[in-house]
Amino acid sequence: MRPRQLRLRFLSSLAASGAIVGASLTACGGAVDTGSSSSSGSSGTSGTSGGSSGSSGQSSSGYSSSGTSPTPLPPTSTPKPPVPPSATCTSGQPQSACYTHQQLVSQLNSPWRGGDVMDAGTPDADTATLFDVNGCLPANLVEDGCCNPAVTGPTWTGSSCCYVHCTGACCGRPFVVDGQARVAAVRERDDWTAIAASVATAATPPASGVHRSAQAVAESALDPETRARIATAWAHDASMEHASVASFARFTLELLALGAPADLVVASVDASRDEVEHAVACFAIASRYAGKNLGPARLDVGGASPAADLASAVSAAIVEGCIGETLSALLAEARLARAEDAEVRATLRRIANEEARHAELAWRFVGWAITAGGDAIRDAATRAFASALAKTPQTWDSSLGEIAPATLRAHGLLDEATAREVGDRALSEVVAPCAAALTGRGAVAA
Repeated sequence: MRPRQLRLRFLSSLAASGAIVGASLTACGGAVDTGSSSSSGSSGTSGTSGGSSGSSGQSSSGYSSSGTSPTPLPPTSTPKPPVPPSATCTSGQPQSACYTHQQLVSQLNSPWRGGDVMDAGTPDADTATLFDVNGCLPANLVEDGCCNPAVTGPTWTGSSCCYVHCTGACCGRPFVVDGQARVAAVRERDDWTAIAASVATAATPPASGVHRSAQAVAESALDPETRARIATAWAHDASMEHASVASFARFTLELLALGAPADLVVASVDASRDEVEHAVACFAIASRYAGKNLGPARLDVGGASPAADLASAVSAAIVEGCIGETLSALLAEARLARAEDAEVRATLRRIANEEARHAELAWRFVGWAITAGGDAIRDAATRAFASALAKTPQTWDSSLGEIAPATLRAHGLLDEATAREVGDRALSEVVAPCAAALTGRGAVAA
């Protein structure tokens, strides 16, 4: 499933529902070069670590469309000593992330933030003042891959700028409350792995105690630290899928409150069950790597009321569905391309297929809303797409940075270069052109 295929799928669905006309479909399809098949995204070459987006100067939270990063600025005075970070997260989990000066420059230069803040790495008078003497940005200008701003920092380590983010969901449909994605913590419990057998795909072996598969030979060769990091990455995926259940529950209430067509309501209810099964499968894989049964703690749903009006529901669906689940589908497809374990492959194949269907539902809903609400909703959708595309999406877990790309791919995860390339193409080749076709307002910022 390449970006072009997913784009045409969404556009065909919108055209069939009457949300866009045939001319828009043709224009959108011709707005992007569809002849290239060299991406390492979902085209089956996700294992490559090269390509223009693979520059070592790229930020783990962003990417440059040019494939080159500005030259880092040297500190202008003696670096400050590190200050231990502290953070209290009202939702999500605190997680440290460190960036070189060059990576912070790449964040500012990201095309989703407007791009070209600096010219060839030389700051102008205004942007030069953003960096402190160590070449670090203030916390409020630094985002992790989920678009979560840093809550503390910077802490200078002598070579990089470190911050603490309150991490939230960004794989699949996030559960956003008051602008912040929420996920449940992970704890030891066996009920989520115990039901894995009843919801697994035919290619996935049944669960028994700590969930293991006959194809798990490769993981036995992993050193304990690598194994633990892979387990944590899969547990984080599971938490995000678990949070998606809440997101779809709220979306179903919104559809009912807005008088949406029955087919959208049915699709939303079905998607909720899909997300439960995704979470179960991911917790089973995480448990296998961790050597103990894992599941979610309580999810904070306080304040998670349905959107009060059509415009608010559209804005949420654009962020959570049109963008979040489009990214999720293509990232899962890229992870599937080089994964070696049968259980991992079966899980990723299912997630890729079903997240694509969930994303299609979000696009259909926005199309219906524009048709029902007219220019006011069209304007709201245009603003929501522009705002969302101005932010850097989550595609990469920086805690995996020390693991060899080949090892990550074998166990169903992505190296940084591939993950960022998939995210880049998802936004530029699927979300932006389809948003322009849907809103009828020309090119949406990308």
